[in-house]
Amino acid sequence: MAQKLLSSAHDTAAHNALQKAKERQATYYDRTAKEKQTLNVGDTVRTRWDKRQPWTKAEVTKVFPHRSYELRYED
Repeated sequence: MAQKLLSSAHDTAAHNALQKAKERQATYYDRTAKEKQTLNVGDTVRTRWDKRQPWTKAEVTKVFPHRSYELRYED
């Protein structure tokens, strides 16, 4: 099928409207968004894998990029 048959003038207008809506939403979100404090090795944290499980105490043993951490649990 020819590529020009798959696209229409409405595709561009819809795409532009969606981009504008996303930018507006980002502006509202950024008003109150705050940078989270990074954790350091030795910090005590509480984690849980499932909402049905209780919170478990752990200690940060290694810090990775992108707010990822290696944890050591009490047990």
